[in-house]
Amino acid sequence: MKENYMKKRWVVVVASCIVNMFIGTAYCWGVFQGGLMAESEKIFGAAVVASALAWAFSINTGIGPITMLCGGTMKKKFGAGGVVKISAVLCLLGFLVTSMAKSVPIVWVGFGLIAGFGVGMINGITTTNTGLWFPEMRGTIAGLTTTFFGLGSVIFPFILRPWIAKAGIMPTLRILGIIIGVVAFICGFFISAPPEGWLPDGFTPPSVGGAMPTTKNYTWKEMLADPRYWLAVIAFMCFSSAGLFVIQSGTLMSMNIGGLAEGAALVTYTVSFIGIANSGGRLLWGAISDKIGRYKSLMLMAVIVAVSALVLGFVAHGYVLFILFAMLIAACYGGSMGIYPAMTADNFGPKNNGINYGVMFFGFAAGGFLGPVFFTKLMELSGGSFKMPLTVVAVLGALALILIAALTKLKASKTDEA
Repeated sequence: MKENYMKKRWVVVVASCIVNMFIGTAYCWGVFQGGLMAESEKIFGAAVVASALAWAFSINTGIGPITMLCGGTMKKKFGAGGVVKISAVLCLLGFLVTSMAKSVPIVWVGFGLIAGFGVGMINGITTTNTGLWFPEMRGTIAGLTTTFFGLGSVIFPFILRPWIAKAGIMPTLRILGIIIGVVAFICGFFISAPPEGWLPDGFTPPSVGGAMPTTKNYTWKEMLADPRYWLAVIAFMCFSSAGLFVIQSGTLMSMNIGGLAEGAALVTYTVSFIGIANSGGRLLWGAISDKIGRYKSLMLMAVIVAVSALVLGFVAHGYVLFILFAMLIAACYGGSMGIYPAMTADNFGPKNNGINYGVMFFGFAAGGFLGPVFFTKLMELSGGSFKMPLTVVAVLGALALILIAALTKLKASKTDEA
């Protein structure tokens, strides 16, 4: 029987990666938003501004912690595959509602709320569930599944842009929703959780130290009462704020810091370069964390973020230096997404990780909401200069380093609790 599980776990990973890549199209919002704005008079009867539509994406990503909590709770009743199937229906319904919208608030409801719930629950379940199948390489597998989620936003824009230009934004959203819904529903048949207590052949959990110390299975309430949670969640917010600001501002930075002219080919490719770094960082840092440990990896990432931001603040009209250090920050941001699901399970136990990671994800969501807005305001107050916000990004990197260092001091006393 164990031999069957050893084979089955790879089927679960492949299905999880496929569904994550398709739901990752939600992060192609910039493409969808451009299409909606271009056809706004035809669709809504009047021109609309980007900031009004952008609320749809903010809702879609901002409800992430809530969707993960819901998915983790529903898993107990419907199983991992059942949650994926339910989420597939929500994704389909959300895109269909958006494709029939006649007003901007309907876009918020369709893409933001309904599709957001579907995307968030699938992402949360696949990331935490695959870690149960691979306790010996939890960071690598979490990094792999989140990498495919990121790849969706890198690959699909090349398909969607000509598709929208030919068919229009609303038919594109409708067909895309059907494709995502069908693919996700089918993948749900191949995704399941391992039997409770199952371990891979030949694997014995280390009792002290290593990348995966044994721990008791905390409930989310117990986790909130543990000081390790608060150190980790604030550090997560630091990585999220810093990374999302650089990702969001990549195009403007390429002209302001990189010295490119508006409309230059490299300006367009900058988004792809940063997106590749974001996606690749999830797998890279997840694998590194399996080798040297979660805390050491996060501390190294924090140093890279701090140094890269400081250097970027002094770069002037140097695209190569700009893209190098911007990609380093994006890779560390992506790396935090790869490491945190595994780190949450390491510290608070794998049994309730579907719910616990949702609670931990509040740090990411807070950084995503507050960080880019705050940094953009700093840039505007600085007359369009990125030096001040990048200095604050460096401070956040330093703060994350201090928080993770403090977390290592608490590790020894918490290891082996039963």
